[in-house]
Amino acid sequence: MIYDLIIVGLGSHGSAIFDHFTQKMKVLAIEKYTSPHQYGSHTGDSRIVREMGYYTDDYNKMALRSLELWQKLQDSTTDLLYVKQGGVSFGRELEIESLANNQTIPNQVKPELVEKLGFKTYSDQKYVLDTKAGYVNPEKIINLLIKRGLQRGGQIINQCKYINHEQMKDYIKVYTDLGTFNTKKIVLTLGLGIKELQPNFQIELQKQQVFYFRCENVYQNLPIYMGELRGYQIYGFPPINGLMKVGVHHYGLNIQYSQQYDKFYNSDTSVSLIREFFKLNLPLMENAELIKTESCVYTTTPDHNFVIDFHNNKNAIIISACSGHGYKFSICMGEIVDYMFTNGKLLYESFSLLSQQRPKL
Repeated sequence: MIYDLIIVGLGSHGSAIFDHFTQKMKVLAIEKYTSPHQYGSHTGDSRIVREMGYYTDDYNKMALRSLELWQKLQDSTTDLLYVKQGGVSFGRELEIESLANNQTIPNQVKPELVEKLGFKTYSDQKYVLDTKAGYVNPEKIINLLIKRGLQRGGQIINQCKYINHEQMKDYIKVYTDLGTFNTKKIVLTLGLGIKELQPNFQIELQKQQVFYFRCENVYQNLPIYMGELRGYQIYGFPPINGLMKVGVHHYGLNIQYSQQYDKFYNSDTSVSLIREFFKLNLPLMENAELIKTESCVYTTTPDHNFVIDFHNNKNAIIISACSGHGYKFSICMGEIVDYMFTNGKLLYESFSLLSQQRPKL
């Protein structure tokens, strides 16, 4: 059998691509684990989606399209997947002016309005409001996308480790630990495995932790938020089921290969930063009880851009290294890959493999 498309990896991006292409062709997805799982960027019940805070037209366009598709997905089901809670970003003048550079976000607001949302505010900070921001439930969404793809006849092999692929004359041979499969086209969404499977890529793997603090009877109407603290970016969510989830962006344990993912590291510094942030901005949370910790992985390029590019030829596409922003854009990956295969060119030039050679933004 020769499949029309094989997708390697069925996490954030792979599940969306699986859902898209099973509407039109014969698709096989190969997953090293069983998705959803803890070794990706989709663990838990919440991921921020937003319109604000991107610095190039490519990201701005992708953000707008993603929000449209998140809403379309929500409209297709009675299950709660997308909560449009609004969002606020704040920081010193230099940081927030670059954040508000996106011309689609003219919503710099007065501190008094942000205080009504529940934050303690300061005259030396700027505040930007994003009415379209909110959060989605990644695990529920991945389950739904997989279910829809299977109902259309898509096939999945879980617990199957991709090894390599080889372009033959008329098809691609895909090698795994469970056998060999043939396909006309292939998409690689390698996630945590990218550094081992593509060792020449300049990729940094980082185990990122998020922390859940008890939050009952306070800050119940809070939007999602991103704030600056001494050069660090703190992000968080409104309380969900009595817990407020908070993280420090790009602040975690650098690892060299996937087997190190389960390695323990001391998170006291992250918790201290969050409590300092709470004291300044959400004072009723300063001494909140830490209930649990979860981890996800950041795969980051030197310039912090995505990698969405052809890999060796026009029949193979690699999507990975989303630098801490992958899930919020995952819903539009099916359309992006479809455009690339159909037109034989990149949709977004800034996401090419060559971008790895550029300096960090």
